Amino acid sequence: MPSACRFFNSEDVKPTGVHPVAAGGFADIWEAMHAGRKVVLKSYRCHVTSDVAQVVERFYNEVRVCGLLRHRDVNAVPSIGVYSTETHPFALVYEFMDGLDLKQYLRNEPNARRLELLTDVAQSLRRMHNLGIVHGSLQVAHVLVDKDGAAHISGLGNAYILPHSTAWAAEGGMGADRLGPGLAPDVTDSTQPAEASDVYAFGVMAFEILTGHPPFFELTGIAARYSMLKGNRPPRPSRQEISDRLWYMVERCWHAVPTQRISIGELVDLLETELRHLSNPQALSCD
Repeated sequence: MPSACRFFNSEDVKPTGVHPVAAGGFADIWEAMHAGRKVVLKSYRCHVTSDVAQVVERFYNEVRVCGLLRHRDVNAVPSIGVYSTETHPFALVYEFMDGLDLKQYLRNEPNARRLELLTDVAQSLRRMHNLGIVHGSLQVAHVLVDKDGAAHISGLGNAYILPHSTAWAAEGGMGADRLGPGLAPDVTDSTQPAEASDVYAFGVMAFEILTGHPPFFELTGIAARYSMLKGNRPPRPSRQEISDRLWYMVERCWHAVPTQRISIGELVDLLETELRHLSNPQALSCD
C-alpha cells in the first residue's frame, strides 16, 4: 500500500442509495458523500469468484497504480484513498467528475474537437507508459470528458505496473469490459497486455472517435473482436473523416504484429503534427 494512501471508513465516506449505479467485470460503482461533496466508490466484489486472493491482488494493484499516477501530470480520474467496511471490504474512493464518458460526449456534441481529445488521451497514455504503467483496457467508455471538454483516462482496474502483477494472468484474467474489438490479438487469458497492446486499443478507439462508430459496429462486441482477431479490418472511411496521416496512424496502431505497431512517442508526435496542420494547413504536407 502506498505510504501516502488515505484510509476511509464508514464515518468518512457514506454510500448513497441501496444499489450500485454501474457494474464492471470485477467491481461495482457507487455514489457516495465525503466531507459534504460527492465522490465515487469503486467496490471490488468478493462473492463472484472463489479466488479471494485474486480480488485482493487486483485491488492492491489498482491502489498502487493510482498512487503512481497521483500528481504525475497524467489526466486520469484521481483516487483520493481506500475505503473498507464489512459491506465494502476492498474499495477505492475516486473524485466525482461532472461529465460524460467519451462515447456519450460525442453523441451529445457532434461538433466536438475529436482530434484534440485523441491527442490529450495519447499524451496521457505516453506519460503512463513512461511511469511503467500499462492501462490494459483503453476504450471510449474509459475516457471521461469533464464540463470544460478535457479528457481524463479512467477504468484502471486492468492497469498494472511493469514488471507485471500476477493478478491479471490468474483465472478470469479478462474482465467483461475487455472483450470488445480493442483487445489486441496478442492478449489472451494468460498473457497481459503491454505497451503495444495499449497502442492497438488506441487505434481502435481512434477509429471510433473519428468515424462515430467502432470497427464492425454491425456485429456484437465479441463477434467484432473475433473478426479483428482473424486479421479483418474495416475499410478506410472517406478522407473527410480520416486524413491520410490519421489513417496511417490507425493502421500502424492495430497491426497484428506487436513489434510492427507505432510507438507511443511516434503516435503522439503524429497527432500533434496533424493538429498543427489543421491550424495552419499551408505549413505542413501530409507526407
